[in-house]
Amino acid sequence: MKNFCVKCGKECEESLDGLCIDCWLAGRDMIAMPHHVDLRVCANCGEFDFGGRWVKRDLLTAVQDAAADSVMVVKGAEITGLSTSVEEQDPRIFVVSVHADVDVMGYPSEGDASTIVRVKNTVCRRCSRQLGSYYESILQIRTASGKLSEEVREEALAMVENSVARQAATNRQLFITKMELVPGGVDVYLSSIALGKGLAKELAEAFCAETKESPKLVGQTDDGQDMYRLTYLARLPDYRPGDVVVFQGRYCKLERANGGGGKVMDLLDFRERTVRRSDMADVKLFEKASDLKEATVVSRSGSEVQVLDPRTYATVDLRMPQGMEPGETVKVVSVDDVLYLVPRLRDSSKYSYSAGPLMIKLPEPVDRVVENLLHLANTKIPEDIGWALEAAGMWETHPVAYTQLGAIMDNMKKAERYGVPMCQDTGIPVFYVRGRFDSSIRADIARGVEKATTDVPLRPNTVDPLTRENQGSNLGQGMPIIHFVPTDDDFTQIDVLVKGAGSENMTRLGMLNPSQGIEGLEDFIVDAVLDAGGRPCPPTVVGVGIGGMSDTCVEMAKEALLMPLDADNPDPVLKEMEERLFVRLNSSGLGPMGLGGATTCLGVRIRKAACHTASLPVAVNIGCWATRRASARITPDSVEYSQGVMP
Repeated sequence: MKNFCVKCGKECEESLDGLCIDCWLAGRDMIAMPHHVDLRVCANCGEFDFGGRWVKRDLLTAVQDAAADSVMVVKGAEITGLSTSVEEQDPRIFVVSVHADVDVMGYPSEGDASTIVRVKNTVCRRCSRQLGSYYESILQIRTASGKLSEEVREEALAMVENSVARQAATNRQLFITKMELVPGGVDVYLSSIALGKGLAKELAEAFCAETKESPKLVGQTDDGQDMYRLTYLARLPDYRPGDVVVFQGRYCKLERANGGGGKVMDLLDFRERTVRRSDMADVKLFEKASDLKEATVVSRSGSEVQVLDPRTYATVDLRMPQGMEPGETVKVVSVDDVLYLVPRLRDSSKYSYSAGPLMIKLPEPVDRVVENLLHLANTKIPEDIGWALEAAGMWETHPVAYTQLGAIMDNMKKAERYGVPMCQDTGIPVFYVRGRFDSSIRADIARGVEKATTDVPLRPNTVDPLTRENQGSNLGQGMPIIHFVPTDDDFTQIDVLVKGAGSENMTRLGMLNPSQGIEGLEDFIVDAVLDAGGRPCPPTVVGVGIGGMSDTCVEMAKEALLMPLDADNPDPVLKEMEERLFVRLNSSGLGPMGLGGATTCLGVRIRKAACHTASLPVAVNIGCWATRRASARITPDSVEYSQGVMP
């Protein structure tokens, strides 16, 4: 049916308020802005308030964003593009002019408006609490002897500060109110009870410390509930790795001490012994590592080394452990006037990866590197995934989901503490090898997988698809799975992704019609994850491949799981897709283990490739909460291990 414009009489297909589009647009302002906008900035931390969310931005960006957020568009129109220009009137007042491209029922138009942005100082809630000395818990760091050395104090406080900074990145309400030196130690005042409890546990695990908590009633809430402040005591032992200790009447070098117990090396025969957590109270300090004497090496003969006694300068023969290469001097300790050699700390810390990449100075054979990688991947969660799980636990309000996340975190920490796999399904390893290598590397990797199956240990998972026969070695026809990418780099890099069946069985491939576009892609991905339900053990990491052909698309989806969660996707379109999918999936209510809650997904990672003009392939490969990966870069002089896959 034809319409006629009541103003100009022109015949038109569509009309607005009885007017043709030309008459409706004539003289009409497409956008409007308020006379002024107040932009609140925290005078303490410098963050800006946008709708109750405090964010860190530079001043001009914040001014432009505040102005853009205030733009109103005429009814029936949609803004398709926005540009701004800023004129500073004084350091606190800015005039912002906005030009908008507008779409009105498919017809392009444009509009201009301006506003005054007034920057006003205030104090955000976090800083208000911090400046007001607000705290909910106190962490007391002490030692068994009552004397906390400066070295140990600084090490413990550095651990506390790093942990708080890491957690505060996802929760602004977490902070250290103050630190006070007190007789015998230091008190750390903290903004939340959970933060104090978590830090006490971290110190217990790192230092093999004793912990105790005591509540104090400080008042009541408006609804009559008691309010408590909690004090957490972390009593650190007097010894640290490297010290000489006495255990069960033997003089030993302490090699390791953490929440799982410790390890000592007998100075008489250099045998290592594991000390259970319950027996660590029997370990007594004999001499600090810093107090050990240096003895000059004169010569070496077999398993003995001749040194000058630092007390008498007489030549003394000392036994040394097999494989030790003494330098110009060695550390020694005197016990009842008898001199003992104290070896340097061995590389028994090779499986302690909490401080980023580990560099092994001596070259290792590839099969040993693969064995180490599989141990690392199966016993320690990658740092970015651990942080994501911690953040989920802080924000989760669903009681069942909170319990599930707590069980996950407890399992994860015990696996790392005791050096055992975090899941009974140790999966099938998928290797990605790039750089310089020769044909023997395939056999080396296979040998490493077989050794790891016995030594880590790993569950033998690979079977013949038809007979279901299991060789017991995680090998077999087509195993291990290895993707090779030769380059001219002067290193060989081996990345490993460990996939269990629960998540791998949920893999989905779709060959969409190109007309379905981005919306169709996102719907397919969301449906694939929600259809999987609790079977892949959510909260999951969702790997997505887009484009290529069917085989390469599935490969990209799996390889996307190697991308760390804390690194932005370099493709801005894919980055926006990841963010939208993350919000949709976590709004689904599926929750941890599919039992309900706000955390279904820890992150979405997408890779893409060009595809046929008549195709739109998309694949989804899901990683369970224990998305296990590790990386090693091998050079002629060293091996560097990491769990954030190295570029």
